[in-house]
Amino acid sequence: MMSKTSDYSAFPPLARISLMHMGYRTPQIATVLAHEGFRSPRHGEPFTPEAIRTLRRRLGLSTHPARRPPGLPKHEWGIAELARTLAISPSTVYLWRKHGAVHARWDLACKRWVVWADDAELDRLKAYSRQSVGDKHRQEWLDAHPGLAPRVLQSTTL
Repeated sequence: MMSKTSDYSAFPPLARISLMHMGYRTPQIATVLAHEGFRSPRHGEPFTPEAIRTLRRRLGLSTHPARRPPGLPKHEWGIAELARTLAISPSTVYLWRKHGAVHARWDLACKRWVVWADDAELDRLKAYSRQSVGDKHRQEWLDAHPGLAPRVLQSTTL
């Protein structure tokens, strides 16, 4: 069973997803995969259009480039645009905002959250998105307790 995007590297339907470059739309790609007998590796069910969109986004194959909303300063992004740029789910960016992992503000004019990210911050967020949840929690704990360095456990010989 495959549960990570990296597990898809030798997955045959990836080549079929390239049909989008030949003018096929996402629902048509899902239909072709179902007709050819391909099933999702995680659940063993036929691919849905949403599964194809998710896979394309995770692999950086989205046909919709990130668009910046008009009127935002140079290094500010809407959450959906930032998520598309980072090839992650917008819900992840909303979670980061909630936990203070991104610099965000509420824009009264647009009535939505706006996240600040210059090139260096985009690089940091790309690395952050690849970090495991356990590593993130460990780092947050270490940041909250700067005087406590992790101790190396020494084995005792009996």
